[in-house]
Amino acid sequence: GTMPLPGEVQTLPLRLAEVCYGVDPVQDWLAWLPIARLGTLVFWWLLLWATYRLAFLYGGMLAGRFAVALLACEPILLGHASLATTDLAFTACLLTMIAVFRGRREEAHWARRLVVPAVWVMVTFLAKASALLFVPVCLTLIELERLWNAGWRPRRNVDAWKPAFDSLRDLALIGLMGGVLLFAVCPRASRGLMFQVRHNLEGHGATFLLDDVSANGYWYYFLACLAIKVGLPVLILLVVMLVVRPRSLLNGPLWATVGLLALTPGFRVQIGVRFVLPIAALALVGGSAAFARWWAEQQTQARR
Repeated sequence: GTMPLPGEVQTLPLRLAEVCYGVDPVQDWLAWLPIARLGTLVFWWLLLWATYRLAFLYGGMLAGRFAVALLACEPILLGHASLATTDLAFTACLLTMIAVFRGRREEAHWARRLVVPAVWVMVTFLAKASALLFVPVCLTLIELERLWNAGWRPRRNVDAWKPAFDSLRDLALIGLMGGVLLFAVCPRASRGLMFQVRHNLEGHGATFLLDDVSANGYWYYFLACLAIKVGLPVLILLVVMLVVRPRSLLNGPLWATVGLLALTPGFRVQIGVRFVLPIAALALVGGSAAFARWWAEQQTQARR
């Protein structure tokens, strides 16, 4: 059920050492495991760039810098950046895909508007099979927020629906091209995707939460995990912005955050917060953009 991209990147130095110097990384795996874990830094740097770029799109330079500062100190993201696993790689690819997609929406050229996001859809699927749910939800909500802030509203007039139909067409084309590229690059990707669906339907057995155990899991499992694990600065930032400027929270990353949170009660595989790392990253970006917008509205030094 594991998609190939993170493992290929993380084990590339091991393979090169095996071919060039005849070493056996499996035999001496304790010495080579830290080398594989260094491969995750490729995705960590990508995540830092995507965080800055996405926050910049919604709140300007201050939002980008603030988001990177928060991300670079976020414990759960730092913890997973030191492991040779798929979770941080998936988070990095997902945020990069969103940043590329959102940054190209006003482009007239179809290649930049459709093909480049489709390539990143493929890359995100190659990172983790969870993209089967995360990608369509995030892209749809990001685009819906863009339309809403551009002034589009549902009306009975057929012509008023044209922007929505155009967006739906673009999303469908991006998804179709991304799927074609995925199976062209990795024909066996269907196995990982099918395993992901079956695994979520069947669950993972017993679930442990707050000194309790359940055979069927908890509907609030990931809500509780995020409340426990996400750093207090991010949570405080979101609460403060909700009090002082609620409308500033109506940005694309937070739309995607709320949409994904609403789906977490249906996640049956409950063995850690790592499955929802993108939610933490998106909340961090959205909160930073909200803060930057509020800050820009403060006209006097005294209020700042």
